[in-house]
Amino acid sequence: LDGACCCGGSCSPLPGIEDRQSCREVDSMGTLPTELKELRKAVAAAGLPDEGMRGSTADLVKMQAAMDGEVLNMLVQSFRGRTADVVAAAHTVRSIAITPAAAGALCQAGAAAALVDSLSRPAVIRAAALPAMARLAQYREAQVFLLQAGAPISLARLCREVPQEGAPRLDLVASLTLALLSEAGGPTVASAVPLRSVAEMVSLLQRRLMAEPGSLVASRAFCGLPLDYRPRFALQAIARIVEHSGSHAAMGWQTPLPQILENLLDGDLPNDAAANRPYGSPDVLDMAKACSKALLDRQGGTAEVREALRSVAVRAKL
Repeated sequence: LDGACCCGGSCSPLPGIEDRQSCREVDSMGTLPTELKELRKAVAAAGLPDEGMRGSTADLVKMQAAMDGEVLNMLVQSFRGRTADVVAAAHTVRSIAITPAAAGALCQAGAAAALVDSLSRPAVIRAAALPAMARLAQYREAQVFLLQAGAPISLARLCREVPQEGAPRLDLVASLTLALLSEAGGPTVASAVPLRSVAEMVSLLQRRLMAEPGSLVASRAFCGLPLDYRPRFALQAIARIVEHSGSHAAMGWQTPLPQILENLLDGDLPNDAAANRPYGSPDVLDMAKACSKALLDRQGGTAEVREALRSVAVRAKL
């Protein structure tokens, strides 16, 4: 999904964000592979637990791929192929979409529509397409394309599916993606997210905040899938659904969410700025502020719990 920076933030900022030298490095790199198998290998974060993780030298290749129309066209065309090609294409989209600009370029090339079409195909394809779509849905630059492609209808259907015992929670990935899309889609999209998903999203956030980053992939902590994810990703989905739905906010008050927000605002839980800011994304503290404000603007919670969060929010100057 959205991998953490495994070098602890010591990697160079990405081109187009802060480092012009890196941009020149991308321009001077050789020609990218135009075969899907080789492209996927070139953009994978070699040596890291999840091929879609950021913070490796492959990031420069990903940015070059996002600027190459021929490569993007080949990638989108691969979604029309056999199952193995569609899965590889979805994984590659997830790898490349590491900045708002990259996500926007992928969607302009047709990746958003291709991913939406993939949701009607077998489960093995959906398991690859949904995380790629969730990654795109984090960015405003991609949200409009996903909405225009009809993503909410397909995602709402998947949200209602009952997962088989031991199978990945693709219904929860769909709920997270819908929650992210509510930023652009508003209350109509938010209303399609099952209320029960709020507690599950909070558990996902809590699990990530307490886990050792290196254990996430092996333990399949993200919805039963072998993917890394950052605290900011989970909290962004929660914040967006709380902002656009009073009923979902009321559910949030009944979970550990208020306490988690207090701990983030007070600095008792670590921020993940080093893994976000260089890539043009807000960090978990930014999302904690947004979520706290939205939660306090909604009804719910006991007077004691509300006052505790409000006091911390005042100290944080929200």
